[in-house]
Amino acid sequence: NEMNNDIALLKVSSVLNFTHAVKPLKLPSVDQKFEEGWISGWGIYMKPSLLSVTLQCEKMQIINNT
Repeated sequence: NEMNNDIALLKVSSVLNFTHAVKPLKLPSVDQKFEEGWISGWGIYMKPSLLSVTLQCEKMQIINNT
């Protein structure tokens, strides 16, 4: 399935120009705790395996795996 692990982290070779559509993301400190967070992606959104052409997002409860 080509949709497994559809996540990416990019390292750019030059400085990015920030705009209203391109902004830096501040990462939380190690000791910060959250109950909810946002997920996003294009992914499969319906059966039988329809791929979204629009970026989807959803607010989700964060579950502790420990």
